[in-house]
Amino acid sequence: MAFYFYSVEAAEADHDQHCIWFDAANSGDLDRLKELVLTRLDGGKLATALAYYKGKGGQTVFHFAATAGRMEICKYLVEELKLNVDDFLDDKGHTPLHSAIIEDRYDVAVYLLDHGANPNAADHVIGATPLYLSVKLGIY
Repeated sequence: MAFYFYSVEAAEADHDQHCIWFDAANSGDLDRLKELVLTRLDGGKLATALAYYKGKGGQTVFHFAATAGRMEICKYLVEELKLNVDDFLDDKGHTPLHSAIIEDRYDVAVYLLDHGANPNAADHVIGATPLYLSVKLGIY
């Protein structure tokens, strides 16, 4: 069995690293996000790294952008970085499409659907899909 020691300084640095990504996505700071991608990540492991950075409830950078309605960030993640929205799950099994629908970000939801998001991706809680949520919440 391996034991891993994690210093307070390392934990704080890791937390700060996560916050930088989330702040850029949540505020819609596309230039900052692009800078972080270019300077902090090995291109071949980009999707893995972005999926790893998780905030409260396991939300990823993609979730933060979709929740905040940051269309330009979502476009960058999908079109330039070629990320698959369905690869990003929070602790409930919600994809960024779930998040966009829950937060009434209709334009982001339509964009994600137009770019391959699965409307039938069931969450881990009650099996709610984005399609089900849109009907339940009255978003057609």
